[in-house]
Amino acid sequence: MGEIVRLVLVKLCKHKVLFNGIESKILSTIGSFPTKYISEILHDDCGSYSNTRQIMDELGVDDYTFSDMLLFREVCLVVSRRSANLGAAAIACVLNRVRRPKMIVAIDGSTYKYHPFFDHWVTDKVKELIDPGLEVGASIPL
Repeated sequence: MGEIVRLVLVKLCKHKVLFNGIESKILSTIGSFPTKYISEILHDDCGSYSNTRQIMDELGVDDYTFSDMLLFREVCLVVSRRSANLGAAAIACVLNRVRRPKMIVAIDGSTYKYHPFFDHWVTDKVKELIDPGLEVGASIPL
């Protein structure tokens, strides 16, 4: 997910929509935006954007506006929501194929565990996509 966010940010820079069109050397480097950044950005308290500011500093982005921070966060939201929906669609396909009345799905991984919304998005989308009459619960290791 981090690489997809990075690619979107780079494209927005090239189109002069983000960071006044100035792309940092670090941001232009493949693999420079780890997925954990998404969780950290989305964990920011409303209005403070302290995590977002720190990550921009780490990425070598010096000149940014409040609007840039909002767009940066929105890109993280959209990409992670899409990822949750794709994962949920795959899970729902398997559940619909297995067709047992009550099933538990075990999910592991740092994104599912640390992302502030990912688990809710996956659970809600799976429930939306499974056939009527099927029930599913989620289990994550703690």
